[in-house]
Parts: sequence; C-alpha cells; structure tokens
Amino acid sequence: MNDVRSGRILIIGAGVIGLMTAWRLRSGGYDVVIIDPQPGAGATFAAAGMLAPHSEIAVGEETNYSLQRDALVRWRDVVELLTTQGFEAPALNIVGTLIVGVDGGDRRLLSQHVAVMKSFGAAFRLLERVDHPESFAHLADNVREGVLVPDEAWVNPDDVVRTLRNALISLGVPTIAATVEHVTQGTPVTVVAGGETHAADAVIVSTGASAVPGLTDAPRVRPIRGITTRLMGVDRMGLPMVRAFVHGRPFYYVGRQNGYGVIGASAEERSDQRVELGESYRLLRDALEVLPALDGATVLETRVGLRPVSEDATPFFVQLAPGAIAVSNGHYRHGVTLAPLASSWALEWVRALS
Repeated sequence: MNDVRSGRILIIGAGVIGLMTAWRLRSGGYDVVIIDPQPGAGATFAAAGMLAPHSEIAVGEETNYSLQRDALVRWRDVVELLTTQGFEAPALNIVGTLIVGVDGGDRRLLSQHVAVMKSFGAAFRLLERVDHPESFAHLADNVREGVLVPDEAWVNPDDVVRTLRNALISLGVPTIAATVEHVTQGTPVTVVAGGETHAADAVIVSTGASAVPGLTDAPRVRPIRGITTRLMGVDRMGLPMVRAFVHGRPFYYVGRQNGYGVIGASAEERSDQRVELGESYRLLRDALEVLPALDGATVLETRVGLRPVSEDATPFFVQLAPGAIAVSNGHYRHGVTLAPLASSWALEWVRALS
C-alpha cells in the first residue's frame, strides 16, 4: 500500500478513544481526518472519568486489570506531551479511592472485594474513620471504616474532550461532522459520510457501541447502558473518590471543584438511552444513604451513555482483512482509563503499515 505518512488516515468516531488516537497520530507526523456527527457525545459524555484500575477489579478480568494497571503513568505522559506542545492539559487529580459498605451485607461484599484485590496483587490499606476523619467527610455516620486504594485518579472527560479537540484544531486536523453511511475495504479504503466519499490509506474505527455499515467482519460488542448524574452541593474536592456497596448495589461519587460531583454505577445491557424514573430514584436514594449531606444538593443533569463490551469483556485493537482497516473497541467501563493505551496501539499499527 501507499506510505500512510504521505497519505491520509481516517478516524471514525470521536469519543475519548478516537480523539486521543487522532491526536497521537497527528503528533507522530501523520495526516489525520476525523469523522463523527457529534464528537464527545457518546459514552465519553456520560463517563465520570475515574482512573481506578485497582478498585474496579472484577473476578475473571485479569487481562483487563493488566492492561489498566499502568493507566496513571500513561495519563501522566499524555498530560506532559500536551503541555510540551503548548496546550492546557486536563488536570490529573491523584486522590485515591475509598471503598466502603453501608450495612453488614455490604461490608461482607467489601471483604470479598478485598480478597479479589489481594489475589490480583493490588495495593490498598484499611482505614478507620476515627483515625482519618477527613477521608470520610460527608459520609454517613454508620460508615466507620473502609479500604483506601492509593494512586488512583480522575480526569474530567469534558475537559479531556475540549483539550484534545482544541489541540487537533491547532495541529490542523479537520473534523467531518457527518454519520458514516458505508465503508468499502480496498486500496484505498473509501468511506461514505454525509453523502460524500472520502478515500484513505488507512481507517481506524472507534465508534463504541455504534455499528458502522460495511464492516460486517468487525468483532461484536454489546451495549451496556450507564447513567450518571451531576450534582452541586457537597465539596469533596481533593479527597478520595468514594465507591460503596449499598444494599448489594454498586455506587460511586467523584467530587470535583466547588461542590460539583458525579454519582453513578448504573449498568444494564440495553441499547436505549431513556432514563427511567425508577432507575434515577435508586441512584439518588443510594447517594443519600452514602452521603446524607447530598440531601440539600442540586441536581444539575443526568447523562446516559452506551459502553461497548466485547464477548470476553476485554478491549481489542484488530485489523480487518483484507484492507487497512482497524477497529479499536470493547473498552466497556474503562474507556477513559485505557485511552492512552488504545491510542498507542493505533500508532504502532499505523507505523507497521508504513
């Protein structure tokens, strides 16, 4: 095929994975074009932005954990390169995660979670409220102990999208605001979007749970609907992120600047993006059980995203045969965490094509 460095690479999909991939490739000297009708409006829009590979450990996800383990180092590299290029990089807030249980059954679930973390070799320590009251600020009085997972962080996905889009504009990367209607494999690869045909030497597809017409051999992903709610009223900025078991249900709270916070943990295998009253009620009820001080908080907005999960729950970067088309997908609930790694996979693949 033609030298892709002198040709053109199309990135289909502009969530955090697609945008970071485009930025990484452009920073490597490649000619890049993005196609997406609404950049940053998919699963990234609903994400809380937690970089929490240790506290998110799940049985059977050893491969996922090994991929995520160095997330903080990779994100530091991203922030450093953006800063070196002269852009205002998103803040990397290294605050750790405090995991707690609300009742006796939840504390047993926490003990089971600790056993899984031990089996994975994750670092953590037990924390007593009486010794570290600041870490338990605003939590319910009956939450008297927890597990602190250090060296976990959060970034604001809105800031990440904004920074990357501004960087790409400055670096001369155009965005075609259109829906892809068809992709035809060949040399060159052709993509029909917005009624126009675009030719490229290579195409990287990062559309998450949205299928792309023409890519019938792409690995299958299933949509997992996630709901997050933005609130204003409890200031835990600089304190650990909170994860909790609430009567058997998972819950999290990420405190940001000036009393702003994000709550979530909804996960259902479905493709609609409605927000049912019952689901919203359960999330808010769990929030009040963990953080009673939220009783006076203001609900700002609720966001919905469809997170893509692969057949084995492991993210992938695969080339489709024949043709120079690759699919970067299956990141499930770890899209923000894995974005630096996924973009490096893309760069390695493009270099191998040259």
